[in-house]
Amino acid sequence: MPITTERIERGIYFAEWSGHLQAEETIDSIRPVLALAAEDQCERFVIVIDATQFIGVNRFDIGALVTSIRATETKVIARVVINGTIVAQVAQSIIYKLLRSRFYTVNAKEKAFDLARRLLAEDTHLRETNGVNDGTANLTH
Repeated sequence: MPITTERIERGIYFAEWSGHLQAEETIDSIRPVLALAAEDQCERFVIVIDATQFIGVNRFDIGALVTSIRATETKVIARVVINGTIVAQVAQSIIYKLLRSRFYTVNAKEKAFDLARRLLAEDTHLRETNGVNDGTANLTH
């Protein structure tokens, strides 16, 4: 399968995208992440996507992707993309404008994990400080 998913630590989940993907694969890629988060009893988390070996998506459906992201936006603090292509960055920009879903692009795996840890810690601190426990705390982009 061109998308593999693993737990880095509680609240940080890593997906490696490689080759050409079908649109459904990109949309369904959230399922293993949600399963890992459920195992960890983790309400909010960061997804790190390594796109270094990613080539493209066949029949990309931005509407279906936006619907998928909208369904999980209270759970996903941010998506950190490693080596995202220009096309991926444009798609991220469009999605951000539509949903305010946070995307970051970095050029190395360790930078991605460091950023993910910082975002997770900031989100946890914000929710604790504001007494929010329903997963709706919001950070500025």
